[in-house]
Amino acid sequence: REGNDHRFFGLLSLGAPKAGRSRSKENRYQSRISELYGYIRSSLGCADVANFYPLSALHSPQFYLLKRRAISYHLTTDLKTGPGVGSVGSGSDRKWSQSAYQERSISSGRCGDFMDQYKRLLRANKNWVQDKLSLAPTFFEELAKEQRPQFLWIGCSDSRVPAEEVTGTAPGEIFTHRNIANLVNHTDFNLLSVLSFAVEYLKVKHVIVCGHYGCGGIKAALSSHRYGVLDEWLRQIKDSYHNNREIISQAGDFDQQADKLVEINVQEQLKNLMKTHVIQKAWHEERRPILHGWVYGMSNGFLKSLYKLEPGSDIDDIYRFDF
Repeated sequence: REGNDHRFFGLLSLGAPKAGRSRSKENRYQSRISELYGYIRSSLGCADVANFYPLSALHSPQFYLLKRRAISYHLTTDLKTGPGVGSVGSGSDRKWSQSAYQERSISSGRCGDFMDQYKRLLRANKNWVQDKLSLAPTFFEELAKEQRPQFLWIGCSDSRVPAEEVTGTAPGEIFTHRNIANLVNHTDFNLLSVLSFAVEYLKVKHVIVCGHYGCGGIKAALSSHRYGVLDEWLRQIKDSYHNNREIISQAGDFDQQADKLVEINVQEQLKNLMKTHVIQKAWHEERRPILHGWVYGMSNGFLKSLYKLEPGSDIDDIYRFDF
């Protein structure tokens, strides 16, 4: 950090540029943004902002907010690249096409050869380690001793929904399993192994199944396109659509129907969890864990709690085990 923390946090009190702001304040804002943007670039060793978005060298809300402000300003005033870049002073939410800039970052070569792009992850890791140690010198020593997470997260593999990031949790707080469309399949021994370890050995208190709106796996299940081995994986989602066709068809257009199926899919996975001997045994012996069904809003960042099943919730006798 090189003693420049004040550069980061000084900006947060300035706010975004506003109509009617005095010229001196506007110049001060733009000067500070330029300075901060340069520091961010140098800390990542990359001159092209597109090549490090959305990864940050320092994983903190303040740094993320700061970087987004710098990106918004410089994409508008300096880089002039691509569609979707809103005017900083227009009051727009300054949306821009992430995929377009990621594609440009691969082909532009501004930060070196494409084959070397992985190096920015290693640089970011070094910055992350330094950041943690600056706040707690024994952070990694304590973390290495044991893990005692209270939560098991069963989420989608989508790269935009990292469990720790969207929940603001630290390493060691969430035990995680992710797959396409966050499914709980009774033949998936990967999932069942994670569930068994989390519930029986880590003694987690909560199991969260988290889907997300705009899920590509859900939309693929609604199509007739062939996806190879993925077709068998998506079969369970097609069955959920078949069993809830009338409710889903009333949701609206295709995207709205897909989002409705996202919610139904989360509910179905909670039912599948209840059918496992792992959950039933823990409910019988220790009255835990609580099962939660959440959906993440890709367009707003919020988690929505839709379902909650307490230990001992009703289940059909055909699925019930004797203990």
